Parts: sequence; C-alpha cells; structure tokens
Amino acid sequence: MRCICLKPLVFRFKKWSNKRYAVFNSLKKQVVIATLAVAYTVSINVSKAQDQQVLLPDERYEHEELEEVSVSANVLDLKVAETGRNVQVIEGAALRRLPVNSVDDVLRYLPGIESKTKGPFGTQTNFIIRGSNFNQVLMMIDGVKINDPLTSHFNSYIPVSLSEIERIEVIYGPASAEYGADAVGGVINIITKTFSEKKYDQKTSVDAKLFLGDYNLKSIQSGFFSQLNKLKVSGGIDYNSSPGQINQSGTPMYFENRTITLASAYKINDKTGFALRASNDKRDFSAQRFYTALSIDTAIEVVSRNFIQAKVFRNAGIHRTNILLSFVDTEDVFKLNKASIANENFTQLANIFLNHKIQFSKSFQLATGFQYSNRNVKSNNRGNHSFSQAGLFLSGAYQWTGLTANLTTRAAYDETYGFKFIPQLSLSYRANNFILRTSAGSAIRAADFTENYYNNYPLTTIRNPMSQIGNPYLDAEKSITYDFGIDYQLSDFIRTGATLFYRYSENMIDYAKYNSSLIRNNQNLIPDTIYLYAQNIRSLQTKGAEIYIHVNKRWTSNFVTSFNSGYTILNSENDQAVLSQYIASHAKQILNNQLDIQFYRVKWGLQFAYKVRDVAFNEALGISMESWYTMFNSNMEVDLHESKIFLTVQANNIFDTRTYDILGAELPYRWLMGGLRFQF
Repeated sequence: MRCICLKPLVFRFKKWSNKRYAVFNSLKKQVVIATLAVAYTVSINVSKAQDQQVLLPDERYEHEELEEVSVSANVLDLKVAETGRNVQVIEGAALRRLPVNSVDDVLRYLPGIESKTKGPFGTQTNFIIRGSNFNQVLMMIDGVKINDPLTSHFNSYIPVSLSEIERIEVIYGPASAEYGADAVGGVINIITKTFSEKKYDQKTSVDAKLFLGDYNLKSIQSGFFSQLNKLKVSGGIDYNSSPGQINQSGTPMYFENRTITLASAYKINDKTGFALRASNDKRDFSAQRFYTALSIDTAIEVVSRNFIQAKVFRNAGIHRTNILLSFVDTEDVFKLNKASIANENFTQLANIFLNHKIQFSKSFQLATGFQYSNRNVKSNNRGNHSFSQAGLFLSGAYQWTGLTANLTTRAAYDETYGFKFIPQLSLSYRANNFILRTSAGSAIRAADFTENYYNNYPLTTIRNPMSQIGNPYLDAEKSITYDFGIDYQLSDFIRTGATLFYRYSENMIDYAKYNSSLIRNNQNLIPDTIYLYAQNIRSLQTKGAEIYIHVNKRWTSNFVTSFNSGYTILNSENDQAVLSQYIASHAKQILNNQLDIQFYRVKWGLQFAYKVRDVAFNEALGISMESWYTMFNSNMEVDLHESKIFLTVQANNIFDTRTYDILGAELPYRWLMGGLRFQF
C-alpha cells in the first residue's frame, strides 16, 4: 500500500479551532482528513507569507481555501471536528494523475486500507480496513451498495471509470447502523461527477491516458464530462490488457479488463433533480491459485457485471430527501483447469435506500431512512437461492460549544438471522489545534452465497482434498468496535496524529480443516477426507494502533517537497485453537513512506511499503510466504504543453520483489510503462 500525492497548492491553513474547517458541508472545497496511520499525502503546501493560493504550472482547476465539504458517506451534515469518526475524503481530479490504471488500483493507495493483490492492473484485489476480513468492508458507489452476493472477492470490480470520480470517501470503523450489513471494518464510497450535486466551473472536460509497457501492456483511461445549464453528462472507458508475466509455475498471468460507463443528471428546479447511470465491467484473466493452493489449479475466470443506478433528490429548506436505487447483474464463469467443468454463477443484487434529513437548528439535526436489498443466485455449483435484507435507521446529532454527540440506531432484518438492533455513538471535542474523538459501534454481516453453498450442491463429487466447502447453517457475524483518536497541527506544514481501536467479534465466518464425517452437508464428499469447511469461530479480538506524520513544504514558487510516513500495528486473537484461512491473515505491521518532489514542470515520486505478516508455507507446492516484504514504486511526469499534455513514466516493483499477498498468487514482478496523459 502506498501514499497518494494530490495537487500541490498553497493556502492559509485553517486551525482545528476554526469551525469553518469542515469535512461535511460544501462540495466546492477540498478536504483531506488524515486520522489513520498509513500516510496520505495531500499536496497542500502552506505559506504564512501568502494569503492567495499559488498553483504550480500543471494546475488548471480553480481551488478555494479549505473550508466546508459535504461528504455523503454520512447521513448527517457534520464538520470534521464534529464527526467523532476517522473519515477521509480524496479528490478525484488528483487521483487521475496518480500512477494507477483502474479504479480498484486507486484504493491500494488509501491510508488504513490493506490491499491483497492477486493480479496486476485491477485483475483482483481484496481490501482490508483495520484488520477486518475483506468481506467486512462495505463498497458503495454514490451511496448504494455494490458488495457482490456471490463472493466478496468481486468487491474490487467497481463499475465506474477513473474519469468519472469526483472524490472517494472512507469511513474507518463500523457503519452498519447507517448502511446495514457488511460495514464492519469500514466503508469506501465512490462519488461520481454526475451524481454529485456540485456545480462545476469548467463546463466541458476531456481526460485521456494512453500507456504502453512491458509484456505487451496496453492501458487506456479516457472519459468526458459536460455540464450545460441543468444537464450533466459523463462517460468513460478504462481498458487494460496484457498476455501477462510468466509466473514461477510457468503459467502466463494474462488479463483483459474493461469498464464502460455512461451517466447523466438533470436538475428539474432549484430543489429537485435526478441522475441515472448504466455501466459494464468485464474482466477476463488467469486466476491460478487466486482461491486455492492446489497443484492442479491452472484456473481461468471471466466476470462481467452490469450496473444500473438511479437517484432522486429534493432539497427544500430544512428538509432534504434522497431516494437511491440500484441493480447489479453479475455473470461469473470459473474453470479450475482444462479437465474440470466450469462453475457458472449468475447473481443479482437490487437495492433501495431512502433517507430524509431535517435541520431543526444550528445545533440539532435528525435523519431517518429505510433500506431494502434482495440477493439472488443461480449456479451449477451453489444451487439457486434468494435472500432479502431490510432496515430502518434513525440518526441524530446535537452540538455544544466544542463538543458534538452523534447517535445512530438501526433495526435490521435478514432472512438468515432475523431481527437485530445495531447502535453507533460518536463523540468529538475540538480545542485549539487538537481534535479529540471517540466512538463505539456495532456491526453485522451475514454469509455470502459462497460461504453458505460453495461445493455443497450435490451434483458432482468433490474429489480434491482441501477444497472449500460452504456451510448453509452459518450464523451471522457480530462485532463491536471502540476507538479513540487525536489529530494535532504541529505547525503550518507539519501535521500528526494517532488512533487506537479495539474490536470484539463473535461468530466470525472462516474456513478451517474438517473431516468430511463431521460436515453436515456431506452428500458429495469423499468419506474420511479433510476439506476446508466454512464455520463460525466463537470470538475474535482485534487491537490496533496507527501513527502518521505529514510534512509538506514549498521552498520557492517552483520547488515543492512532501514527505509522509505512517505506521500501523495490528493483532488479532481467537479463543479457539483453529487454524483458519482469512480472519487473522491481515498484516501485523505496515510502514508506508512517500517522497514527492516538484521542480518547475517535472514531478517525481517514490513510494515505499514495508509489510509484516505471518509466515505461510505450502509443502505440496514447495512455496512459502515470508514474514515480511518491501515494495518500491516510482513515477515521473513532465508537463509538455500548458498543463494539457504530459509525458509520464512509471515503474512498479522497482527491485523485482518476488512474494505473495495470497499464498500461491504471486505479486506482479517489475513492470515498466509509459505514455501520454491529456486533459482539456
């Protein structure tokens, strides 16, 4: 995981005691809340001697001083010092200048998010927040859930293009009270330009990035946005393909990944409007040992997701109403090897989310809402199933001088676990250059179709020992998290902070070794054979601490440096002597550093990541995963013409580190690439 360097600029830093310094009120301002340890670079370069912003040569977009930014990853409008939560907001315009090639590639740069990479250029990545399992992170686009009901391995398949992103919002810690199931470790909410209610100064923009690289790489990111009076239209295409590097087993790790999207929004009057989106995300790739460590695994996979989304909003004085609708249709074809029968899975996810907020006074606001989702699967490996979830929530915030209390409660219903009550309480206090914050909240997650039904559809006998077997009798996971954090502005160009958290979980779902005689749904299993059977672990305790420091300094009008460092330490323990596959597989320590230098029209960046994790070894394959690894990446960009045309070069894994995030699925080797970036 690496740091992000956004657009360098100079502004007068708002002290934490300034109540206008906010996270949650105006889309026209730029905010970054760095409350976790993994370093995140906002190229905000402070100058006491200047009241006006001084933009570097590549800056084309108008900027304003850091004040109040409305963030939709919260059902209430709250300022940064009032949330009591770890929240981060990242500007999309800067993300498009990063050394990334897909939306899911961007997320590996975000602080506090551990990325477990299986293949290059967005082929597949598992995202972990605060040591949670990868299926305990809620993924949203413009406030609607896109977590795949078949398997959370597909959560990184995000059906929007890079060019569409207005910003990315991250909530660290539980948010099930606001958004329902799966928001255990945190929430990642991607906001797009058309669904944002922001009015842009630039009426029409076109972005394109054309790359060629090693292993016959072809990479294209292109998109447009147009705003005409009450109408907004956007679209984009992201495409990455390569015959692939040859891994240690001699298999070419090919990929061909493509995202196509089109969206529009129309404001009927000053109070009411709507937005629509349709997109398709298709990924065709080598999936060898993405899911198993079997010697016979030479898997290939094709995943295609169609995404339809709609939003209706009305803002009338103290009242604000949002109606969000979405439908995701996914087709997955997986073939373990040439001799195997392909697994064919078809899933559908439908969501309805209604939210109404009332601002009673400057000190008190209230929001309430209803959420419903339906999940369906038709599969030759898992069978045919359908489940529904629903929930009612109420959220309120009351403010005193310097102190804010925010309480949210949800009554949740799921066909698999019945009715549950989910609370969340957050407190914050602001004093001079400090923000003190604390929160406590519950979260819940039901098993997905893979955890429930994988390989237990009794049409064929599962002859491979150590194959995963689903369990239809699983209970829902439950957890409660407590955290405390502090942020401190040490000087005009140095910011530091720390967060401590503790999460207690029950009924954690994971795979562990079981003899087939002990598996209830064993009609298609070989007698007296060991399989990996999904089960509930009684309890899990996760403790964590994060520390970060950001140093951003402008030496002259054309020379800027930024150094950022973050350290995260995590530990998880369960009360059973069970060697499970996922629940405690997160990194134990992560150290991230980033150095960025801009000199006139040249930008250069170096990213360094150090990760400590448990040792793993597969005797049958003769492979091992070391207790630690380091990874270096670098990129350089030269402004060729008036901040419109840029020459870019990029080097991933400079020292050609050979290792794994998932045992058996090798991380990409050194990969060199370069090309042109355009913005008009």
